[in-house]
Amino acid sequence: MIMLLDVSDSKLKEVMIAFYTLTHIRIAIINTDYHEIIGYPESFSEFCIYMRQNKPSCLACEQSDVQGFEQCKRNGGNINIYKCHAGLTEAAYPLKQDGNIIGYIMFGQVTDIKDRQVFQNSVLSLCRGYAVDQSKLKKALRKQVYKSEEELIAAAVFFEACILYILQKQLISSHSEGLVRRMDQYIKANLDRPLTAHDLARELLVSRTQLYNLVRKYLGVGIAEHVMDIRMNKAVELITKTSLPFAEIAELVGFSDYNYFRRTFHSSKGLSLREFRAQYANKEPPAI
Repeated sequence: MIMLLDVSDSKLKEVMIAFYTLTHIRIAIINTDYHEIIGYPESFSEFCIYMRQNKPSCLACEQSDVQGFEQCKRNGGNINIYKCHAGLTEAAYPLKQDGNIIGYIMFGQVTDIKDRQVFQNSVLSLCRGYAVDQSKLKKALRKQVYKSEEELIAAAVFFEACILYILQKQLISSHSEGLVRRMDQYIKANLDRPLTAHDLARELLVSRTQLYNLVRKYLGVGIAEHVMDIRMNKAVELITKTSLPFAEIAELVGFSDYNYFRRTFHSSKGLSLREFRAQYANKEPPAI
């Protein structure tokens, strides 16, 4: 099953830039369909760009990537450091959420061969079967980054630390969790008006059935109950942190009928509006 990734671009990019600044090795996030979501630097190395302009060599590049990712699934979750079809060194690691692979993080497009002539001859030999301009390849290869075995091992250690940070900070998640976050953002931004499952599904570009299943799976409640919880939480905030009239608060959290708001709040929190404000004004109310 293809998992779509939701990424926190700004913070994630900070991590990727830090990795590149220290290692001068390109890093990228790949989804389970093996498509790059975000990379830094944004463009491939000159050699890799040229190789991907040729259909047979581009196909070989893609197959090499897939083989690297597939090996990730078989090696118990450890970093897979390997040589691509053109002889460059790459590394890949599976990103997991709830035990499921939701994507991959990889670095590479470097060589571990220090002697430039030996490196060039090796790559040209491997690429001889492709209809590519050897002189252009040689020019691109002169710019290819070299890393010693020790530097690659150190980069792999830093790479693992980056992965742990990315997962811990939830800078990457499955698209499903991303949809839940977007749904909540939309609800909070439109709390003063009626919100239906149809409205939310249309905003998120999913079917109502998909939305019902998503909310039930990740939040354990129905859509209407979740929307009401958010309304009540906002009401609590306004009651305890402001001196706004209750009728105005009712409108701000989406109730056109004040009496219905009053009854709903009492049922939800066990106290009347006045009792709640008197007890918790300018205090942190308990989770009720």
